[in-house]
Amino acid sequence: MNQTKIDYVDASWNPVTGCTDELPCWSYCWARKMATRLRGRCGYDAMEPFKPTFHRDRLVEPAGMKKSRRIAVCFMGDLWHTGVKVADRAAVIRATNLAPQHTYLFLTKRVERAAEEINWLASPNLWIGTSIANQREANKRVYHLLRCEALHRWLSIEPMNGPIDLHGGPVPKWWNWNGGIDWVVLGGGPFPIHPRWVRLVRDQCQAAGVAFWFKQWGNFTAMGTRVGKKAAGNLLDGREWHEVPKGI
Repeated sequence: MNQTKIDYVDASWNPVTGCTDELPCWSYCWARKMATRLRGRCGYDAMEPFKPTFHRDRLVEPAGMKKSRRIAVCFMGDLWHTGVKVADRAAVIRATNLAPQHTYLFLTKRVERAAEEINWLASPNLWIGTSIANQREANKRVYHLLRCEALHRWLSIEPMNGPIDLHGGPVPKWWNWNGGIDWVVLGGGPFPIHPRWVRLVRDQCQAAGVAFWFKQWGNFTAMGTRVGKKAAGNLLDGREWHEVPKGI
């Protein structure tokens, strides 16, 4: 279990790490870059540091933390990658059952596969989420996220690289279908993002009563000037937006 700079969680837990290059995010993936820096250390292979890997020794980590934490699960990889065995995914879920004091935020880009298995997550402290960057990804992945038989679902829009209308796509009334979405986290990254894009998502969340967390503008200010994440900050319309759902 590691401390993390991700501001909406308390800790990160990575019993599975690694991914492969079939998705567009490969070229700018922060997890891949971090794994490369750690090659040969901390469980990352010296030759292929970002290959999909199950770390069985990390399964005991949540139970070793008695104080309740909000935990990011497998943000350094994808639990539903084809290189991860179903039995290994099941072992990760069992480990969460042994430490129910925590809230677990699962995040996958392969949510269509998760939707076929997600009856495992019928627990109030387990949240299934998917990551999107633009409307094309939203149209594909949100549908499968809503197919997941889970009590809680969340959406990570990061790094945003285009406008997203969460009322669009093949599923009408995304917010309400099959239980809807409980939380939206949005952030910029290596691409400039327009304030209108961020406001559209925020306003839709507000109208639907869904918690909205704006992480940061990314490397660019709201005016499109490249200054770096720290200088760009996270103010939208003069304030921070750090809303969290009830019970998380």
